[in-house]
Formats: sequence, C-alpha cells, structure tokens
Amino acid sequence: MQPGSGPRHLTFHPNGRHLYAINELANTVTCFDYTAASGMLTERQTISTLPTDFIGKSYTADLKITPDGKFLYGTNRGHDSLAVFSVNAENGTLTALGQTPTEKTPRSFCLVSGDQFVVSAGEGSHKLIVFRRDAQNGTLTPLKTYDCGKGPAWVMSLKLN
Repeated sequence: MQPGSGPRHLTFHPNGRHLYAINELANTVTCFDYTAASGMLTERQTISTLPTDFIGKSYTADLKITPDGKFLYGTNRGHDSLAVFSVNAENGTLTALGQTPTEKTPRSFCLVSGDQFVVSAGEGSHKLIVFRRDAQNGTLTPLKTYDCGKGPAWVMSLKLN
C-alpha cells in the first residue's frame, strides 16, 4: 500500500479470491488478489472514490460489496457521497460508476437484506437516508430521509425470522 493512504476497512469478494481496502486518507479503494493457501495479498489496482474535479477535503470510511459480487460501494465524508463501482467478474478490478449524494458525513451504511435497499447514516446531518438499489446497474435512488438522533455512526441491517 502507498505510505500514508490510511487503510480503514476491508471486505472480501464473495468468491474469496479478492480483498478490497478503503483508504481513508487517500480517498481510494485498493483491490488485492488473495491466495488462501499462503495468505498472500497481491495489489492489483488502486482507484479513486472521488470525482476527478473534486476540490476540498474528504475522507473515506465504510466499504461494502454486494452479495453477488457485482458492485462495491464506499463512503466519502467531505464529498458526502457513496462511491459506486462495478466489479470485474474475472479479475476483481473496479470500474468507477460515479458518486451518489448522501446526507452530510456518511460514516456508515448497509446493504439491507434482500439486496434492494441501501441505508446510509449522515453523522453530520443526524439523519438516515434510504436508497433503492438497482441490482442490474448498481445505481442508487434516494427514497426517504429520516431524523435519527445526534451523530449516527453505524448502520446495520438485521434479518428477523
């Protein structure tokens, strides 16, 4: 990893052959090839979470991959967005699909069970925003915003039986 990039969260691809790290200070995601037998990680790609024309301070935080392994999402605190990436099925590399605006300072988000919705916590706005997720192209469409109390820092989805 590049010195000073600040890896923050990791997630494995569902196939177990790739690992992704979101780099808080560099505003990037790094894709690694993972060899389970040896535990070796080999860096394959590093890609920005921000648009090329963004000027200002931003820091990444959370990172999630869809259960089908087709899309990866990451938070941008400062740009106040969720970065959206498609995942190459063959080699795990990422293609940036853009950024979806969120509530202020999105520290955490979750993919809701059933894979149709994403909920993001706006730590700076004290609100949760719910998005509909298109499973075919990865896009997020805002549906509703909810007041939730001061500084939400973590969101998770529970599957109840």
